[in-house]
Amino acid sequence: MDASPHVEERDDGVTLSVTRTPLPGREGEFEKYLHGITEAASRFPGHLGAQIFWPARGQRQYRVVFRFDRESNLRRWEKSEERQAWSVRGDELAENSPQTMNITGTAQERALALALTPLEGFVRTSVSGVGLLLLGTVLALVLANTPLSEAYERFWQTDLTIGTEQFGITESLRHWVNDGPMALFFFIVGLEIKREVLVGEMRYPRQPALAIAAALGGVVVPALIYAGVNLVGAGGEVEGWGIPMATDTAFALGIVTLLGSRVRPLLLVFLTAFAIVDDILAVLVIAIFYTESISWPALGMAAVLLGALALANVAGAQRWGQHMPCWG
Repeated sequence: MDASPHVEERDDGVTLSVTRTPLPGREGEFEKYLHGITEAASRFPGHLGAQIFWPARGQRQYRVVFRFDRESNLRRWEKSEERQAWSVRGDELAENSPQTMNITGTAQERALALALTPLEGFVRTSVSGVGLLLLGTVLALVLANTPLSEAYERFWQTDLTIGTEQFGITESLRHWVNDGPMALFFFIVGLEIKREVLVGEMRYPRQPALAIAAALGGVVVPALIYAGVNLVGAGGEVEGWGIPMATDTAFALGIVTLLGSRVRPLLLVFLTAFAIVDDILAVLVIAIFYTESISWPALGMAAVLLGALALANVAGAQRWGQHMPCWG
């Protein structure tokens, strides 16, 4: 495939659709060629993704969608010797010249470019992890509701020390899981959401706004209903038991993975963003309504560090050393 259209210079993302038909009997070689050129493009600066679409039954035309973060990086890829070599190879295997179309900002872009999102790949390739998640859930339910429940609880209260007795941290297994793997999971998902907001599908203002509005509605409306019922029927008392309100992001993504291709990529992005916002709101509720006191100096320091990180991003600081002063 030859991703080299003549398009107007753009500062934002550029999405290209390239179609080509291989010579009869050389489809296998042509498919290897497609994998090779997309892998070569992935190593270039500014490359955001590439997806190969196989021909429908009875057809022979292949389609590849490329996405670059800006026009200048696309031009750099076009002029590279590596791309030129792949172009020559493609001419040997195809019966026609590449038909290239710039679909940036068109109706086709959402239908085709959504397949490029790393978030979808992150979830789709986690089938084995989802199996372990469901297996662990079933096992935990069985252990917690049998005579083994006390042994199960003692297991999670087992202390684990990382380091030495003099220089180490000792916490329960439950604490290590909550502050270790779960923190890493949300960090990875947060990075994927950030990418979607900056250069992905959620760069369109309506997409993140919908997820944020849905999460806010799921938090505020039940709280208002509860407060209204108790203010009228309980003599003005609104005290009650707290219940979990956050969406379980891991389970939500696991169910989406099990549904496979029956779930649209846009729904996957929306669900993930909704779950992340919902979790953030849950943390805020705990911090505001379930804390004995608020440490304003700590909040002020966090705000200063956050502002410094924002300024570093605006200034174009990309090296990790430039962000070290902002680490808390």
